[in-house]
This record gives sequence, C-alpha cells and structure tokens, in this order.
Amino acid sequence: MGVPEPLGAHPSLRPPAEAGRRDERNRPVNSQPLVSLLSFISSQTTLVRSLLAERLNSSDWRDRLLSCSTLGSLKGPVNKDVVQKLCDLMRSDHMNTVRLAAAETLMKLGRRHQVHTELRLKLEEGQGLQARMEALDVIDHLKLTALLEPLVSCLRDEFPAVRKQACLTVASLQLKDGTVVRRLLQVVEDEAAPDVRLSAIGAVGAFGFFLPGV
Repeated sequence: MGVPEPLGAHPSLRPPAEAGRRDERNRPVNSQPLVSLLSFISSQTTLVRSLLAERLNSSDWRDRLLSCSTLGSLKGPVNKDVVQKLCDLMRSDHMNTVRLAAAETLMKLGRRHQVHTELRLKLEEGQGLQARMEALDVIDHLKLTALLEPLVSCLRDEFPAVRKQACLTVASLQLKDGTVVRRLLQVVEDEAAPDVRLSAIGAVGAFGFFLPGV
C-alpha cells in the first residue's frame, strides 16, 4: 500500500482558501468606498490627485484601474500630464479593463475630443486587427455614436472579425443612419463569411427592418 497523498497535494483535495488564492489575486477589489472617500478628500487638497497620477504608472493593473476610476470622480481640475497618461493607457494598456476605464475617465473629465481622436487613429490608420477590435470595444462600452464614418469603414474592413464586430456595434448603438443601413444590406447580400453575414442580418433586424427571403 502506498503512502497516502498529503491533503492539498492533489487539486481536488486542496482547501478552498488555497485553491482560490490565485483567483483572488487576479480579481479587482470593490473600490467604491475608497473612491468615495478619496473624492471627498480631493476637495480639500491636491495631494490625492498627485498620488493617483503616480499610480497610473504602476506595474499592477489593479492599481492602474483604481487610479483611472478614481480620477474621474475627483473634484477639481486634472493637469495635462495626467490626461496624456490616460490617453496612453486607453491606447496601449495590455488589460482591457484598464483601457476601458481610462477612456471612461477621459469622457468624465470632458476630454471627448481626445477619446475620439485616439479611436479614429486605431480605426483608420491601418493599425491592425487587435487595434480595431479594441477601438470597437471602447465605442460600444461608452455608447459613442459620433464616430459614424470610421464605423461604416469597419463594415468593409479586410478582417472578418472586424466586420462582424462592427455589425454588432452599430446594432448595439442603434445607428439607423441611412449610410449604415445601406452598408449592412450590402454585407447581407455580398458577404462571404457566414458569421459576418448573420451578424449583419441581426443588425438590420435590430433596427426593425424585415428582410424578405433571408
């Protein structure tokens, strides 16, 4: 008879606290109470903004996420260096949650122009599949309806994944503009990729249009 395996050596016998430790390290904490407190303190001193600006450079994505979220809730102005850092995070942070939080914070700070500029650059200047998918994700998350022209361009993008995501995005935003509808109908008629065509049909249907024979 072999020696019994120690408790915890096998994954199925590992205590719950140990088994979940790695997941806990990767899970963002509930930051709302802290954000509310820091927002109140920021009305009395600029120290909070300075400390949070430093944390935007942290190697820990949770620090960057918390700093982005908190900066959007603070009272008082934010300097141009912080705005630029938020633009950098929105453009190139490796964590999707941080990119979205940075974009959302810029919108809260009244920096809509910077957000639109960054998204146009990702969509229009041939920066590849990942950049376009990330931009479409931000547009959908923030419900931005002003970037009509680059969205229409994405409906005829070289990458099927981008065309599909563009169909889903215009449907989510309910962009019933005539240019969008005409382009979607072209996708329904001409698209070779079945999943893209189905997404276009779904988008047209989401607008309340009926496609006979489809």
